[in-house]
Amino acid sequence: MDNFLGDVRYAIRSLAKTPGFSILAILTLALGIGGCTAIFSVVNGVLLQPLPYDRPDQLVMLRELSAEGTPMNVPEQNFLDWQSGAQGFERMAFYNTFDAAVAGGSEPARAQASEVSEDFFDVLRVKPFIGRAFLPEEHRQGASPAAMVSHSFWQRYLGGDRDLAGKSLRSSGYSFTVAGVLPAGFRFPARTDVWVPKGALSPVNPSRSAHNWRVIARLKPDVALDRARGDLSRIAKNIHADFTDVTAVDATVSPLQDAFTARIRPALLLLLGAVGLLLLIACANVVNMLLARATAQEKEFAVRAALGAGRIRLLKQCVTESLVLALAGAVLGTVLAAWGVDVLLALGQGQIPRSENVRVDVAMLAFALLLSLATSVLLGFAPGWRASRLALASLMNEAGRGGSAGGSQKHLRNALVVSQVALTLVLLVGAGLLARSFVKVMAVDLGFRKENRLGLDLSMPFPKDKQGELRLRAFAAQLEARLVHLPGVVSLGGTNAPPMSPYGGNGRFLIEGRGDSGDYWPSYRIASPGYFKTLGIPLIRGRLFEDADGANTPQVALISRDVAEKVFPNEDPIGKRINTANMDGDDAWITIVGVVADVRGEGPESDSGGAIYTHYLQRGGGGGIAAFTWVLHATVEPTSLIPAIRQIVRSLDPEAAPKFQTLEESFQLTTASRRFNLTLLGVFAGVALALAGMGIYGVLAYSVAQRTREIGIRMALGAQPGQVLQMVVRQGGRLVGVGVAIGLLGGYAVSRSLTTMLFNTSPADPATYLAVCAFLCLVALMACAGPARRAAKVDPMVALRHE
Repeated sequence: MDNFLGDVRYAIRSLAKTPGFSILAILTLALGIGGCTAIFSVVNGVLLQPLPYDRPDQLVMLRELSAEGTPMNVPEQNFLDWQSGAQGFERMAFYNTFDAAVAGGSEPARAQASEVSEDFFDVLRVKPFIGRAFLPEEHRQGASPAAMVSHSFWQRYLGGDRDLAGKSLRSSGYSFTVAGVLPAGFRFPARTDVWVPKGALSPVNPSRSAHNWRVIARLKPDVALDRARGDLSRIAKNIHADFTDVTAVDATVSPLQDAFTARIRPALLLLLGAVGLLLLIACANVVNMLLARATAQEKEFAVRAALGAGRIRLLKQCVTESLVLALAGAVLGTVLAAWGVDVLLALGQGQIPRSENVRVDVAMLAFALLLSLATSVLLGFAPGWRASRLALASLMNEAGRGGSAGGSQKHLRNALVVSQVALTLVLLVGAGLLARSFVKVMAVDLGFRKENRLGLDLSMPFPKDKQGELRLRAFAAQLEARLVHLPGVVSLGGTNAPPMSPYGGNGRFLIEGRGDSGDYWPSYRIASPGYFKTLGIPLIRGRLFEDADGANTPQVALISRDVAEKVFPNEDPIGKRINTANMDGDDAWITIVGVVADVRGEGPESDSGGAIYTHYLQRGGGGGIAAFTWVLHATVEPTSLIPAIRQIVRSLDPEAAPKFQTLEESFQLTTASRRFNLTLLGVFAGVALALAGMGIYGVLAYSVAQRTREIGIRMALGAQPGQVLQMVVRQGGRLVGVGVAIGLLGGYAVSRSLTTMLFNTSPADPATYLAVCAFLCLVALMACAGPARRAAKVDPMVALRHE
């Protein structure tokens, strides 16, 4: 221990004598270690930490599978068959989430609510923090509605009062008795604040093709996942065989944690691999710096060897010095990682599940420490091994001549530069492919205009009777009349499924005289007359909804171009009649009066498939307005209208809790995950490029310094400065060329794993590879320029006199 502490003190004194070298090495390592630690913290919190429930390994998610193998939500009737027939599960439950306006607390609130079946909390083994769980009878149709709330909702809107007697909440036209408060931190499904029992809101749905529910279950302790999967698959296949309206052909079981993280897992693993490459590039840079430093210390090594220091002793000293550098880099890197975690979560914009588990903790610090220890061995081994292998006589001879580095060191330094270039090119290829995909995503024609559009979502109570429908329509008419006259508002329209949202449904529909639409399931939307003008959706044929269309006039519909081409090929669809009872429960026939352009309703990467639009006063029993999002087109900054709109809404309904979001913000959310991946990989690639440029510069500068005498002789014998400059650039060019060749192979291999993250871009996209190679070569040329100019300016007489 004393020897080790002595080595540490010696290493610190030695590094302090060369502050420029030490600071640069520590900063380089801090970037690599900090980046790795930050990404690891996210991976650990999201992918590795178990779910915060009792025996989380027993929790699974059950889903149906389409004929194409796509996972789907589950119809209630199929769930009931699973529940009664599957033997491998201890308990099974389903749930669904929705956005709700909630009154009854200290102020009206917008909250995510979840409707849950009877065994939901028993599956998770979660007990209330205060109050009680739902009673079995509260899950029955027509029961007095009850609710449970999250700990944060209880504190913010219910004042943290432990006495729940008499407390109730109002939402969706119902009054819910507050039965209990769930423990702090429990928010399953994610971000849920209010839970209500199934049956209080939704009647039993007899359809076996209504994929409305997500299903979770707890495996029996002695049942393996494969056995449970096989059991459920058997039941699902029997259901498919027995019922003609069942679209699912199979079912699957997956660990609940995997189901939560399936979407983000590839991106996080990609980023972890990318930042690992960055650390390797940083290490290669520092090793090159240490090799140059070791050359300058050869005389010192020779003296120490002459005084009896063995090879192991010299190796230990070099490793200790690199350990001091790595630990200093780890300390600074941990600070950068703590800041980086906050940046990662901010960039994720809610795209990272389980983000509440991502924090600076013991696991993060332990990872940084282990990484620094591994890095120190990697850094110290190469220069230490070289110093320890040189014979004493050779050392003394080299020290006396002040000669050049040996051939083995030169080859090692060149190999490190080649590896830096290759690894950097791999990162650049990945970033380039993601960037090209991002550009293509941003260039997609959405079919509507999003600029200067503001969405207003109210989530009004669903009407229970005819009087409720009339009141809701009167409210909508008053709201529309007042909003459209606001200064700066050009037009106003509403829909139950606004752009860039997953809301709305789809399904088969009937065509008069032909039967149903078969396997063609267009989207189904309810819209107001002003919707198409407000969104800038072009009319292709016929007419749009008009003010003359109303609740007491013949029902009309608009269809998109895709529906017209696939359902009515080579004929005019205007005047044809369809029936959408399968989607909205209304069996009245609707006349098609117009064809509009297709839109990508859920964002630029969604299918621009067909859609049917019905008039908001004619379908859905009037309740379609309850789920409306009103969109305003303004000539001013849309968010500047929010205070005036809020005042109008509250004057019409004091309990309303309006939610605002511009369509630009909605669009940003649909591209957030792609932007997140591109930003981080781009940053890593940029840092790697800078480190590779520093590595090339360092090797060539060192080479020029070592070859000063040779260059002086060449110039004394007639070599021109331009020839010397070309000689140095060629040396750097050879290293870059080999690195690029290796990097292209590595980049192509790695790019195959990016296939699911690319959009209309091939993993072998030649334009991307050509662009990143050209950019890397340009940076390399700039790195070569400094040493080359220095070599061309060598004075032969000064160089020879120095020798």
